[in-house]
Amino acid sequence: MSNIIQNSQDLVTKYTKVLELYNNKNTNYTELAQIIEHTVSLIKNSYNKYETQYKIAGVMIMVKLYKEHSKFNISQIDEILIRFYKYFNDEYQKYIDSLVLINDRIDADLSFYYAFIKKEKEC
Repeated sequence: MSNIIQNSQDLVTKYTKVLELYNNKNTNYTELAQIIEHTVSLIKNSYNKYETQYKIAGVMIMVKLYKEHSKFNISQIDEILIRFYKYFNDEYQKYIDSLVLINDRIDADLSFYYAFIKKEKEC
């Protein structure tokens, strides 16, 4: 039992900078750190071919879904990542091509990610 507690504390320490962004009394930092760790591990093992910003997007999406979807749990991460990277492969270039003018690629990417999050929340 003390090993589990130590591992949880280590994860919270490892992701302190990210967790500080979600500083509110309703955040379970241990659970959020576990979700981040699991997501990072899956992305490293299965989606490492993607550019860094698209790997970060996978983590960002999981955190956002965790924070906004009361039924979200760690067991869903695999399937959500599969859907996200399929969505990315199928739709991203069409989305970028459809934009007449891109003033800021970061804003365009964020809009694309939020469209996926909205789609996931509707499921």
